[in-house]
Amino acid sequence: MTAYQLKTIVVDDDALQRKILTHCVNSTPFLEFVGEASNALEALELIETQKVDVVFLDIMMPKMTGIELIESMQHAPQVVLVTADKSYAAKAYDLNVIDYLVKPVDLARFTTAANKVKFNYDANKNLQESNFILVKNDGVIVKLLVNDILYVEALADYVNIHTTQKRITILSTMKAMEDKLGKNDFMRIHRSFIINVNKIVAMQTGTVRLTNSNIDLPISRTYNDVLRAKLASTS
Repeated sequence: MTAYQLKTIVVDDDALQRKILTHCVNSTPFLEFVGEASNALEALELIETQKVDVVFLDIMMPKMTGIELIESMQHAPQVVLVTADKSYAAKAYDLNVIDYLVKPVDLARFTTAANKVKFNYDANKNLQESNFILVKNDGVIVKLLVNDILYVEALADYVNIHTTQKRITILSTMKAMEDKLGKNDFMRIHRSFIINVNKIVAMQTGTVRLTNSNIDLPISRTYNDVLRAKLASTS
């Protein structure tokens, strides 16, 4: 029996679709329904105020699409996209969403998606509680000590993981790496960089330098104040 419930919202501009998704959420023991939204702005407010774990999210909505909503969030909850248009499947993969449901949604298919959410939550929780992560490099599973990781660098469909000893290139998105590394010691400072904040040795407006590194990494204006606040809270 699951000892937790994941806070869940449904987002769709169609009231009937919200009702169907809400019924599915309420039929899933490890999901806790905490609200619904008819547009992206309402969804953002719920995500912030309810500390949402999971969003079942329609793509085609007025003013802001579901995809635009995901792209606008610095730390998005787990997302399952829901749409009548199958052509968005490739984009869903790029955004690292958990699953992709095609309307009309039935409980059996919803349950499959919900189980993927639960598996991902459990896996990330276990990894964040451990002192290492596992990554696949050239078909080989490699164990990396979290404390050895300096920063992660985006490289098209791949990422470079820079450690105190070496650099490893793996097939991954930056969002996937954020989820794998957790939010306590690691932080996105640029669309192309995630750093281990414990490794910072110098910082000025626009750049940061890490231990064992002779280069200055750029900090986007969006992240500059957030990083300073994080450092202040841990000092």
